Amino acid sequence: MSDLKNRLESILFASGKALNLEELSRLTRERDLEVVRKALIELQQELEEKKGSVMLANEGDEWKLSVREKYLPFIRKIVTKTELPKSVVETLAVVAYKAPVLQSKVIHIRTNKAYKHLDFLEEKGYITREKKGRTKLIKLTQKFFEYFDIPPEKLKEKFKGFEELDKAIEKMEQPKEIDLIDEEGHKVKLKEYDAEPELEPYTETPSPVEEYAEKVDGLVTYGEKKERKHKKKKHKKEKKKEENAKLKEKKPEEK
Repeated sequence: MSDLKNRLESILFASGKALNLEELSRLTRERDLEVVRKALIELQQELEEKKGSVMLANEGDEWKLSVREKYLPFIRKIVTKTELPKSVVETLAVVAYKAPVLQSKVIHIRTNKAYKHLDFLEEKGYITREKKGRTKLIKLTQKFFEYFDIPPEKLKEKFKGFEELDKAIEKMEQPKEIDLIDEEGHKVKLKEYDAEPELEPYTETPSPVEEYAEKVDGLVTYGEKKERKHKKKKHKKEKKKEENAKLKEKKPEEK
């Protein structure tokens, strides 16, 4: 159940919108809606007991992670000052909590829509991006700290509400280990490969049926081949019957 709660929490956080039971069931791959509902209720109670900055609100079958009213002035301050769309602010919050952070990490959490958010934030001077391998490393600029009046040393404290969500996301990102059991009941770990092996080009070899079809102008199929044999055999039987009948007719005349 704890793993399901972590999945629900990270999905709701990443989506940034209300999701119904059917959607959460599909995204968590938990088919039993009642199990999903119970996990959501438990998560809601746990967040309430922690009294953190994030709460789980629901209206009917729709559930959404929201900021507690106590912390809304800080959020409104950001939105008012920057006039940023809510979705961009949420992406910036992820960057702020994890900075410096790889762009691929942010995209994994916020999905592909975050590419435009990051372009906008870089253009406005809140972040910088530098090449790092096949992705980019995102850092917060001095403008971010000055504009939002957040001392760098208190950055993590300001966004501590994201700590539990981050742990849930980190857990989801870890690949699950799959072990095989041999005949004696011992675990056998699967081998890991860095890349898929190159396969030799596949050359299709014609089957005997296809070779036969080609010999008969490419028009005869396997079924037709059998049918022809059957017709030929039937024709021989009928011909033999006719010959036998003629012989019977001749016998009385010979007597």
